[in-house]
Amino acid sequence: MRVKLVAFTPDPLTQIYAQARMTTTKGDFEEIYNNNASQDRKIQLVADTLDSGHWSVSRGVSFTFSIAGVSRACSHQLVRHVQGVSWEQQSQRYKQIDTASDWHVLPPSIAANPIALEVYQQSMLESGGAYQKLLQLGIAGEDARMVLPNAARTNLVSTWSFEALKNFLGQRLCTRAQWEIREVAKIMRKEVVSALPWSGKFMTIKCIPTGICNEHNPGNCALLTSNGGRIVWDKVAAKTSG
Repeated sequence: MRVKLVAFTPDPLTQIYAQARMTTTKGDFEEIYNNNASQDRKIQLVADTLDSGHWSVSRGVSFTFSIAGVSRACSHQLVRHVQGVSWEQQSQRYKQIDTASDWHVLPPSIAANPIALEVYQQSMLESGGAYQKLLQLGIAGEDARMVLPNAARTNLVSTWSFEALKNFLGQRLCTRAQWEIREVAKIMRKEVVSALPWSGKFMTIKCIPTGICNEHNPGNCALLTSNGGRIVWDKVAAKTSG
């Protein structure tokens, strides 16, 4: 898996700040964007505005990610996020899969179980072999691909608005999220916060700012054993179970 932030709006903080200020002052966007407000002032105004729920001022900011080497199962989850997001995905119709290479994802739970691993590897060998045999028989790639598993690797590029990315991370950083998409989300957050440290407070699991766990069955969530952020987890757990 390789996830990389490859492009983003040149100065997201100043853009969000200027859009927010423009709605409540007499100055136009260009004047406010080019003024000499301190970074601390910008961060405070942006925080106050976004915390109050006025996320529209952030929608002009975008982030573009390269997401490579994830499974088709993971990509099916990723592309369900559509509001404020654009996607392009590598085609299995036009690009033939090299099943002699590292062409599929191995889940950690299977890798840790020798018997399960043997079953899995045999299945991958058979499906990869069937795919190549169909191609050799002259079957078009768009039909031969039907024998490929959800584990087959794929590459994507996606562009997110600030708000869309915040919503995605809020859901997919949750310990209840499937392991592969959660790993994608963790790397995406790391990439953005590394480039824009001030954004970290907004790119969090959904329960941190709200103080509420709205999962029906939180299970063995590690956060339930702590009082991190604004959450008192023992009280939330009691309310959920009741």
